[in-house]
Amino acid sequence: MKHILLIFHHYRTPEQLGGLRSWHIGTHLAKQGYRVTAIVPGVDTLTGQKHSKLQGKLWCKEVIDNVEVIRVNATTNDRRSKISRAFYYLSLSAIQALAMVFVRDVDVIISTSMPLSSVVFSYIFARLRNIPFVIDVRDLTVDTALDLGYFTTSMLTNLILKIETFIFKRANHLIPVSEGMAQILKTKGVNSNQLTVVPIGYEGEVYNQNIDWNRNIKSELGLTDKFVVLYAGSLGYVYDIPTVLAAAEQTANIPDIVYLFVGDGQRLQDYKEIAHNKNLNCIFLGSRPKLEIPLFCTQSDVGIYPLKGGKAVAALLGNKIFDYLGNGLPVIYSGPEGDVSCLVKQSKGGICVASEDHKTMTEKIMHLYKNYNEVQDMGNCAKIYIQKELNIHAMMSRFEETIENLL
Repeated sequence: MKHILLIFHHYRTPEQLGGLRSWHIGTHLAKQGYRVTAIVPGVDTLTGQKHSKLQGKLWCKEVIDNVEVIRVNATTNDRRSKISRAFYYLSLSAIQALAMVFVRDVDVIISTSMPLSSVVFSYIFARLRNIPFVIDVRDLTVDTALDLGYFTTSMLTNLILKIETFIFKRANHLIPVSEGMAQILKTKGVNSNQLTVVPIGYEGEVYNQNIDWNRNIKSELGLTDKFVVLYAGSLGYVYDIPTVLAAAEQTANIPDIVYLFVGDGQRLQDYKEIAHNKNLNCIFLGSRPKLEIPLFCTQSDVGIYPLKGGKAVAALLGNKIFDYLGNGLPVIYSGPEGDVSCLVKQSKGGICVASEDHKTMTEKIMHLYKNYNEVQDMGNCAKIYIQKELNIHAMMSRFEETIENLL
């Protein structure tokens, strides 16, 4: 039995908050007969909550769906502070590296592309053990941060990018989640034969088994008969929420149009204050378990996917676009031409507008508000396309095949 070691920056189950790609990979590989060990944070990157069994320990172990999960300790992750986040990732990576020493008979190591410190340790261990090293490229964090102005170009960022590129070029294989990300990797010197694109995909199989579809979210929130514009995801620096709030301001005189924000992040309080001070028709629910997201999608009318400019940003093909389209929710995408806009057009599941263009976003929201047949048609097209072409089973089978070819 081949042994696969996963060095991931999270490992969440459907009952928890956030994306499930790590869990999907581990669970799928275990079902295919591989022995799977995952060394992951015991301090959640989103909530900062520490695993109950970690008190006074470097790590603890549990088995989840036949995967041995080793959750390691780390410093607290305050996502509002760059210094706090840096210490969190460095402490996490150091203890992950220590835990790796005690994992025996590994045949391949798979690391996520962040944090870079974990990628470095994983690469070193793979080379010391003379086994294949694979990177699951979900984020290009420094490139994205530079696109957004969160970081500025400096000697430090240039050094980080050089280290990252050095390892990317020497990995046995890289699995980016979008074509745009694959193109960026090629510009960094990665060969085409090192790349296999495996998008996150639609997780319908998980939802169908675990969700009470009779639950009425609109009724619970007092939104029956309202036209609900949904944003489900992080409220940090990556997504362009100010443009959505500007659109909400333009439609504030129409009480039937309500903007529903499901998620948490560094800027949640800022956005809540803006909405309150301007008396906008906005509801902020904070974080909700992943299993509730399809209910919000199926009972809303339009989903918003707002991004700013930049090549790395344009390549962000995240969970929310698959949740939206796969559950039949038409999308208004605001952002640069890239993977999301291509998917929206291919699926015929939405409308694309330019980055930070709140006027056009408002016009499109008003158009769909007045033309509900069009909303239904786009939603049906999206659902059929995504569930057929980008379902999670097909994506994980492609992932498994990529790993199998290395063994």
